[in-house]
Amino acid sequence: MGKSGAPTRIRLFLILVAVIAVRPILAQTPDAAEKKLAGAEGLLARRQYDLARQEFGEFLRAFPGSPQTTRALYGKALCAYQAGNLAAATAELEPLTADRDFVRRDELLAVLATAQLSAGDPEKSLATSAVLLKDHPTSPQIESAMVNRAQALYRLGRYGDSLAETAAFSKAYPDSPHRAAALYVAALDQRAMAHDALATALLQEIAAKYPNAPFIYEVRIMIGETLAGQGKFDDAITYLTRLRDDVPASRRPVVDFALGTVLSRSGRYEQAQQTFAALIAAYKDSPYAPQAQLQQAVAQIKSGHHKEARQALAAVARDHPELAPSATYWTARCDLLEGGFAQAKATLIQLAALKPAPPDTPEILFDLAYAELMTGQDAAALQRLEAFRTAYPYSSHAGEALYYQATALQHLGEFAKSTALCDQLTAHPESPLARSAAILKAENLLMQKSYPEADTLLTTLQSTAIDPSEKLRLTFRRAQCAYFSADYPTAEARLAPWAKAASKDPLQSEVVFLLADAGYPGYAAMALATDKLIAANPAAVKAFVEASAAGWKAYLHGDPKPADALILKDNPDDVKKLKQILKTDLAVICRRQKCC
Repeated sequence: MGKSGAPTRIRLFLILVAVIAVRPILAQTPDAAEKKLAGAEGLLARRQYDLARQEFGEFLRAFPGSPQTTRALYGKALCAYQAGNLAAATAELEPLTADRDFVRRDELLAVLATAQLSAGDPEKSLATSAVLLKDHPTSPQIESAMVNRAQALYRLGRYGDSLAETAAFSKAYPDSPHRAAALYVAALDQRAMAHDALATALLQEIAAKYPNAPFIYEVRIMIGETLAGQGKFDDAITYLTRLRDDVPASRRPVVDFALGTVLSRSGRYEQAQQTFAALIAAYKDSPYAPQAQLQQAVAQIKSGHHKEARQALAAVARDHPELAPSATYWTARCDLLEGGFAQAKATLIQLAALKPAPPDTPEILFDLAYAELMTGQDAAALQRLEAFRTAYPYSSHAGEALYYQATALQHLGEFAKSTALCDQLTAHPESPLARSAAILKAENLLMQKSYPEADTLLTTLQSTAIDPSEKLRLTFRRAQCAYFSADYPTAEARLAPWAKAASKDPLQSEVVFLLADAGYPGYAAMALATDKLIAANPAAVKAFVEASAAGWKAYLHGDPKPADALILKDNPDDVKKLKQILKTDLAVICRRQKCC
């Protein structure tokens, strides 16, 4: 299941192009048109954007067909850009790029690329930057364009390409005034690829060399977050606590929010909730207050207080519609944690279909695949997990997705393919999933009747097992290896401690395996009936189920001899050895299902 809970905070700093067109340029003997245009540019230079935009408009109406038309249109669009009207700016700038004779075309392209990126269209921004780099390779705008290009790649999730762009920039322009911004984007890339130590080093370099960078507070906050990403939670908490006293009051909600998130990640849920509550109380009008409410609920979920979390999430969705998708996602997470896989799946399907995609989309898709896996939709889960890994190769859930793919393949009987994925995980023994993958591989080998190889791997795993439940699981699997190798004495000896532990408290034992899992074609593992039969004769179906339960109850707790005689008749080969294991296994299953 997904683990994310931190909201998206805008971290990018758009490099403003070196706009030179705002300076009025007068001809030696200016005519009326030149005077009008120069006046508009003067207003733009003095940041009187509304008045300047009106003057440019009047020029265009008064002098249609003027050779300075592109210049006036650019000035008018530039007013919109500088005033923050990105939609108007991009719409007005795009057609002007066709005028290849415009002397400030390089600047126009740089402004357009920045406006497109600011408006949330990194694809168009990349395309515009490519035109600038190709058509004007010696332009002074190239430096800012390269950094903004790196940011566009970052926003598209192309972190490796973005990192390469920042490296190329730093090599070409080592003394550029935009070097701090390039380092910042590189740090974002490294963090997105889970290289938190490398990100921390870059951020610390920025803090040391460029203390006056306009994004310095973002840099300092992210140092704390990347320390947490390395598992250095105490260092991160200490750092952010001290930072809170060093930042202006306007920045404290951001620091408090980051601190609360780190506390939650470190498992200090009560402290996290207290930090978020203090933020909400002190800065109720801050844009971080609603986010803090959401994260309070997330901390409640992680600490097991699902009822309170559901109430809090409902309030967030009601009071802050922009956060409703995230609140709904975490409600679905509650369902998953409580075993409500069908309900969670239905909710996650609705969230996955939203346009535009919500910020939790990677987690939504991952958890949807998990819900499909848990509801027996192995083929659908397998396909979705493969798509997830392709779309989000640097996700923190990539390893889990690979493991669940291997699990789905095992369920589908694709044991060799499942083993191949397990090998990818076990190749990194430091991974928390390596051991689980090794157990899954051993079970695949067992299913493939590679009993000696499976037993060797299981023996190695058992020798280092710590969890009691895992030890029992491995003991049982080793007993199966011996049994299906016809080494019955060894199988009985290995099964004895498992049976003893399970018989003491089978409801607490998490080790329940059908022999059908290991290749025994027992008819009793499943009973099928058509919908037509159930609808036409529900009484007969009900009677069959009740009779089956009564039969197994009588077999397990009464006289098994009549049933044994029938089983022996139909299964004469080695059935006596099999029967004892089968009885032990079914006793646990029946008691767990409370059917006996």
